[in-house]
Amino acid sequence: MSFAASCDWTLIRSLMLAVAAGPLCWTCERGLRASTRPTLWLALIVLPFLFPELLLSYLIASFVVGRPWRAELACDAILLLRCVPVGVLTLWISPPSSLSSAALHLAWLRCRGWRGLGAWLRCYWFGPVRRMLPAVGLMFLVNFQEFEAAAILGAVSWTDRLFTQHAYGLTLAASTPFLFRPLVIQVVVLAFVGWSLLRRDAERGWDHEVELVSPRLVRAAEVFAGAWCFVGVVLPLLLLSRELVMGWTWLVRQPQAVAHLFAEIGSAGLVGLVAGLLAWNAARWMLPSGDREAPDCGDVSAMDATFRGLTPPARKSMTSESLGLALVCLPGLCGALTVGLAVLQVSTWSALRPLSSTPVWWVLASTIWLLPRAMLLQLWWLRSTEPAALHLVHLLRESPHIAQRQQAWRRWWAWRVEPQIAAVGVLCYWAYLDLTSAGLLAPPGMASVVVRLYNFMHNGHSAALSMEATVAMCVPVIAWGTVLLTARLGRWGGR
Repeated sequence: MSFAASCDWTLIRSLMLAVAAGPLCWTCERGLRASTRPTLWLALIVLPFLFPELLLSYLIASFVVGRPWRAELACDAILLLRCVPVGVLTLWISPPSSLSSAALHLAWLRCRGWRGLGAWLRCYWFGPVRRMLPAVGLMFLVNFQEFEAAAILGAVSWTDRLFTQHAYGLTLAASTPFLFRPLVIQVVVLAFVGWSLLRRDAERGWDHEVELVSPRLVRAAEVFAGAWCFVGVVLPLLLLSRELVMGWTWLVRQPQAVAHLFAEIGSAGLVGLVAGLLAWNAARWMLPSGDREAPDCGDVSAMDATFRGLTPPARKSMTSESLGLALVCLPGLCGALTVGLAVLQVSTWSALRPLSSTPVWWVLASTIWLLPRAMLLQLWWLRSTEPAALHLVHLLRESPHIAQRQQAWRRWWAWRVEPQIAAVGVLCYWAYLDLTSAGLLAPPGMASVVVRLYNFMHNGHSAALSMEATVAMCVPVIAWGTVLLTARLGRWGGR
């Protein structure tokens, strides 16, 4: 199959999965928003996206090896597991529809004949469909840029084709024509996403209208979130646990292999930590509603505007600011492989060639790729707490009673500090698992553990490899959990 045919097949598959997942994400988001514990269920449905697709593909590969159609179906299942959380989370932080449900209902009541039907369809297009476009677009990009699952399972993908040709000696100059077709596709999709968001913040506020949702729909959304987490996280861990005893026996008898493994984990972890911190701070600096000090607690309107980051002057320039943010995020939205190849091209310039023996380019590529994700996490963090609640916390911090000041400190720590630590940890873990940037830009003597696991996973399934993959994936998670636990203890040890 030619590269153009691989690109077209990836396009059709990604588009079909994104469109099919759209109604599912919309229904799930409505049900979870009306739940009594929305944060818990949202976290459960997002967890499959955080589970390493390299490990998930490795666990499934033995069932589909040598069977192309099974490999395609398995790849579709993994892509669906990963794109639905993206769609739900995007809808969660997106502005509400420009037309309310009541307006759509009135448009339907006025529907008389073909002309009335056309008017209702236009209302529906500029209402729910326009709100759904960013979620569908981002789900398409996640599917279209997928690399690890297609490579391990043997499914057709333009990313795997291009990366493999580079491994076989394709020059950077020769790779430019291959990148043109995927880039055009992604830019067109991003243009539709940008159009759907254009000036919507000026049409309506960011407060979602209160909708009457059926309790049956709420329960169905909660069950769906739990089942999605079970299929995407719990079930793969159960499959993995079958070989851990045998793999652990092999690992403890190989001290050299253990030292080599932890050295590679340390290299990838250090780069991931630096890239995650850089991406988070860059997003915090660029967003107009970044974290800032509270104004005078007596000025309620200023307090509300500060925490929303939408002061009257900022509202007027929101379109230009959004356009600037979109241009900054555009390289990262084109995928890790595209960013890695572009940075690799820059690193070959004669003036910058001495830096090739350092991890600077590896860190730079990972940071550029993480920047759009850092923006989404920033938006989630900034809108996770109501400004009125934060206003009350700042009032309590000025209380003359020690108990009330301590309670205000704990609330502020739980709402503003701990979510930031969690979000930065997620960014660092994504950078740690970034295979393409590490494979293209890692300097000599500083290999990433993910690249070595990827190379060995093509040779088959073994208990030793399963154990090494488990250690490589769990060590950063344990470190992240330790930091979160320390932060939780810091909440109770505050003033």
